[in-house]
Amino acid sequence: MKELQEKLHRYIEKYGFTDPRTVEVSQELDVLVVAEQRRLIDAC
Repeated sequence: MKELQEKLHRYIEKYGFTDPRTVEVSQELDVLVVAEQRRLIDAC
């Protein structure tokens, strides 16, 4: 997840917030974040 966060920051700096490439990376990261949140909730 850390690598994808760093990639997202690079894409934001290079392409901006609304570029399709940036949005795609952001959506990939969203999937990982939601999966981790679900894992943490299920562990309770």
